[in-house]
Amino acid sequence: MPSLNPVRIKKVAFLDIGTNSIRLLIVRISINRTWKILTDQKTVVRLGEGEFEKNRLNADAIKRAENVLTRFIQNAREF
Repeated sequence: MPSLNPVRIKKVAFLDIGTNSIRLLIVRISINRTWKILTDQKTVVRLGEGEFEKNRLNADAIKRAENVLTRFIQNAREF
């Protein structure tokens, strides 16, 4: 018979995409609501570079952000 109170541990990934950098934070959350940081990565991408001049995101900046997000997604899947 399954336990009524199984121990549940969740891993949660957070992506913070800003105008200057992108951050990946992965935490492990236990059933008692304690948490532990498994990884905290930050990469400068300058996504907002030139955005305020032309009111558009720069294609090179978008590509930099895309590359970082692809890498962060791969990293997150390893946890």
